Amino acid sequence: LEARSSSRRDRCFSPGLDAGEGICQPSLESSGKSPGESRGGTGRYHSNSPSLAISALVPQTPGNAEVLPSENQPSKGGSNSDRTTTRSVATSGRVACLRQHYAGKGLSGEAADLLLSSLRHKTSQSYDSLCRKWISWCTEQQADPISGPIEDIVNFLAQLYKEGYQYRSLNAYRSAISSMHTPIEGQSIGQHPLVSRLLKGAFQTCPPLPRYQSTWDLSLKGYRNTPEGAVFIPTALAKQSRPGRVFNEFFFPKFSGDDNLCPVKSLNLFIERTREIRGSTDQLFISFIKPHQAVTSSTIARWLKQIMEAAGIDTSVFKAHSVRGASTSAAAVQGVTTKDVLNAADWSTDLSF
Repeated sequence: LEARSSSRRDRCFSPGLDAGEGICQPSLESSGKSPGESRGGTGRYHSNSPSLAISALVPQTPGNAEVLPSENQPSKGGSNSDRTTTRSVATSGRVACLRQHYAGKGLSGEAADLLLSSLRHKTSQSYDSLCRKWISWCTEQQADPISGPIEDIVNFLAQLYKEGYQYRSLNAYRSAISSMHTPIEGQSIGQHPLVSRLLKGAFQTCPPLPRYQSTWDLSLKGYRNTPEGAVFIPTALAKQSRPGRVFNEFFFPKFSGDDNLCPVKSLNLFIERTREIRGSTDQLFISFIKPHQAVTSSTIARWLKQIMEAAGIDTSVFKAHSVRGASTSAAAVQGVTTKDVLNAADWSTDLSF
């Protein structure tokens, strides 16, 4: 279990953990930052490309929409009819753009509905959020967001990288743009050699760090002994930690039937016997070999494997990680509800086991 490091927009990573600030931008999220400087006079709209109108489905906000050059502001490579029809271009959503594109191709509304239903609802929502930034950038650059040249897409992704977006976020934008852009040179946007090479360059220049970089374990700082049992409150971020989610405490009830089988009695005895050799470490599990340092997850896995072997379990087939699935399945067989199992393990879904 590892805790995630924080990151900044300049791609520099700070050593501390901060659940409130500096959290790396999720892959499927749109940024509120405005795109880079506009490349004036490089219009690429053509008479056979449908223009983008202000969509009633997408609210227009200041700074996100720009009027393209009118007849008095000629644009390179564009005809008068192009400039007239694109004069009111503004930031719109992916679905609205695609509907206009399909209508321009002569497709019926029913056909457009089916085409737009090819993506799952949540995927479509995520792509809509990302494509809004892509369409806004195209509006500023006077570029076609649906059938423009590959250079526009490469430049857009490079601009995101310059703004501090990491490899995973660039990949998400690539997928989103590919969902609305027509193929180029017979290849989808996501598979185009230039796009693939740019993302590889972003990976090599600023490789993504592991999702979690520091480990945590049950700490004596979070331990509390109660008449009912033992309580542990995690003192650091866990794997499933995220903003707005309160991490549950772990409670181990006493077993009054047999002291030899009571986990709380064994726990208190372990803490008492390791007190003098523990030193300054607060981690619960320490090595019984000098200098008695805090053990790693691999050591705990080896201990579990030894216990499994003593119980007659074939450890050539079942590993330490199988304890999780076996314990939860056994609890379910004994009549423990799924809700109680999820609460005990602090899981959000039963797909975890």
